[in-house]
Amino acid sequence: MFGGTSAAAPVFSSILVLLNHYLVKNGIQTAPGLSNVNQTLYELAKGASSPFHDITTGSNIVPCTNPSTNCPTSAPFQFGYSAGSGYDQVTGLGSVDAYNFVTGWHALPPTTTTLAISPGATVTAGTNVTFTATVAPAPPNGETVTFIDTTSGSTLGTATTSSGTATFASTTIPGGSYSVEAQYPGDSTLSASVSAASALNVQDFTLSPSTLNITVTAPGQTGSGTITFGLLGGLTQAPTFACTGLPSESSCAFSAATATTEAVIVSTTASSWLNDGPLSRGNHLVYALLFPGLFGLLLSAGHRKPTVCKILGFLAVLAVLTLWMPACGGSGGGGGTHNPGTPVGQTSVTVTATLSSISHTISMTLNVQ
Repeated sequence: MFGGTSAAAPVFSSILVLLNHYLVKNGIQTAPGLSNVNQTLYELAKGASSPFHDITTGSNIVPCTNPSTNCPTSAPFQFGYSAGSGYDQVTGLGSVDAYNFVTGWHALPPTTTTLAISPGATVTAGTNVTFTATVAPAPPNGETVTFIDTTSGSTLGTATTSSGTATFASTTIPGGSYSVEAQYPGDSTLSASVSAASALNVQDFTLSPSTLNITVTAPGQTGSGTITFGLLGGLTQAPTFACTGLPSESSCAFSAATATTEAVIVSTTASSWLNDGPLSRGNHLVYALLFPGLFGLLLSAGHRKPTVCKILGFLAVLAVLTLWMPACGGSGGGGGTHNPGTPVGQTSVTVTATLSSISHTISMTLNVQ
């Protein structure tokens, strides 16, 4: 058409106004309003008595200069499209026969599409969610219905009709909040229709980083890190955290650093000696001090009863020496128990976050130096 969109758009808008009047006046519609006509336009174009005249020759190619948008960087410096068979970027569906367009519109009966989501509007991630679209009157079997999230414009899935019903199911819909429509594009016998939007909240949460590295400078010291989590699908409560696979003599503690982060604190244990009783290393000094005093008492008593006291003194000294002998051992002896503490080295630990029935894990590398 001459004049481009500045002429074509107002002219076609006027044709749609005439179509609206025609449909109401002839009782095809009880109230004015055409809703989204795009799908019906394409269905009319596919019919044998299409009101569109296909334009297959000509172009809108014009010279251009850089840095104009889409202008080539090498000759020929021109930009545009050429007409061809069917829909093209130059003439669209073609020129319009306004009379056939208006009078032929009602040949496509209107449809109504409804959408049901099961098991409900709020589910946890991994749940099998079923979308059921019902188109009335029932279109031919095999017509495609598209389920679209109007929030992002992305397609969740498609299904084909059977006796007016199209069903799509998925267990892999990512966590988030969705506004879902079922779109029936129409066919050569029925007009297009779109369901009312239905809310869907898929509850889940994310964790980062995927691998957390924590270093402890020596056994007996602590190390810390931070985990960030994101709540999806209307969740408001933070998950709970736990560690598995920790080395011996170590533990994990978690505390909420912010509304979206969790602080991880790993505590370790230094090596030590444990006191086991009277023969432990801690009591060796006592025996060492007690022996000379006991020996002196026995010698003093020996002046009154030499023979008996000498025998008793000998037995006492022998007993004390027997008890004291372990004190003569090396650093590892003495009757005490040695606790080696947290072993030095690198350990792979699993951190699990749980919220209701949702659970995710990340890896934590613990390096005790």
